[in-house]
Amino acid sequence: MMSVRQLCKRTNKSFSKALFMFPNEERTGIAPTRKIIEKGLDYTVGQLVHVNWDGEKVPAEILALHGKF
Repeated sequence: MMSVRQLCKRTNKSFSKALFMFPNEERTGIAPTRKIIEKGLDYTVGQLVHVNWDGEKVPAEILALHGKF
């Protein structure tokens, strides 16, 4: 029998880091995906999201994803 915690760990398929493009500043940055404000999404390249960057809610586009999947 498997505990709920073990089941959640096995089915959790999320990327750990992402490369973001910030169109307002025309810059890129790498940050953990936990900085993305929208939760429960299946992150994909080209997706528009909002990122908590230095305490500000900043619009960004995901350019690349990396980490465990």
